[in-house]
Amino acid sequence: MIWFQLHATHNIAWFQLHATHNRTWFQLHASHNMTWFQLRATHNMAWFQLYATHNMTWFQQHGTLYVKPSHEL
Repeated sequence: MIWFQLHATHNIAWFQLHATHNRTWFQLHASHNMTWFQLRATHNMAWFQLYATHNMTWFQQHGTLYVKPSHEL
């Protein structure tokens, strides 16, 4: 009984220590991953908006060169 109580107490303490460690590790990495994801998503959104705006501007400037007037269709 004493052996069981000793090891049960040891195992509970070990479990609490590792559970706390794992939770801290998870929170750290989850926060890091969320920050990385937000950074990448923001970067991609900004790149997409820039590229789309560039293409729209280019199309507005050059598109009329390739579109025949309706009376020539």
